[in-house]
Amino acid sequence: MSLTLFSPAKINLNFKLIGKREDGYHLIESDMTTINLFDILKIEAHFTNVLEGTKPLPFNFADSIFQKGYLLLKKRFKDLPFIRIILDKNIPIGAGLGGGSSNLATFLWGMNEFFRLDLSLEDLAIMGAKIGADVPFFFSNGSAFVHGIGTDVVNLTPLQSKQFTLFFIDEMVSTPLVYGAVDMAQVDAKARNQLEKFALKVYPCYQKKIELIKQTFPKSFMSGSGSTFVAEGHHSVPMGITPYFHAKTISRQTSNWYQNT
Repeated sequence: MSLTLFSPAKINLNFKLIGKREDGYHLIESDMTTINLFDILKIEAHFTNVLEGTKPLPFNFADSIFQKGYLLLKKRFKDLPFIRIILDKNIPIGAGLGGGSSNLATFLWGMNEFFRLDLSLEDLAIMGAKIGADVPFFFSNGSAFVHGIGTDVVNLTPLQSKQFTLFFIDEMVSTPLVYGAVDMAQVDAKARNQLEKFALKVYPCYQKKIELIKQTFPKSFMSGSGSTFVAEGHHSVPMGITPYFHAKTISRQTSNWYQNT
């Protein structure tokens, strides 16, 4: 037996830097939504823990977020069986689309369902927050206002099939490096995504690609810590800009996980 689930990407519709805690974590505010760009995660019982990819993966089970999630569950459920995960990875890594956080949330949900662990959504969100600040968002209805360090989540009215065009810079961005470059005294209060200027400080090589996107789509904005840029609506994209994807918003129904509809 196995369980197959869709693991959605997210985009940040805006991103504000509010302050910085004494422990180094930044306080933020952001409206976020899930979109129909998915990884696909298959879980099945196995004789040892293993991660397989339908395409080559830059990590194995032992150094993945799945290992971290499994160990958290194992602390609570001592007899938790070993598993095999088959991951069809389509969300770009290090692109500001929350692929890793979504994978972990999907994994926790799937393990809860597959092994009938009887954990609540709140239990799963609290567990996920120990590993990644974006993880609790994916237990929302798919549209939410997040604040604090990103782990405080308030459901919003779901966006119904709102269309976006995503532009992939095709480079991985390190979120810790971008946050490490933040100077609260230099935050642009008018910026839709206040991390953008700091991401460009860390990765100035992206500047020309981003300028080309913004010349064609002036209202485009960065998602999360980058590197993906987003424009509202579905657009014809001239050759030579960047790889792109026509996305629409999706939502999660109560008691179910995300569907590819």
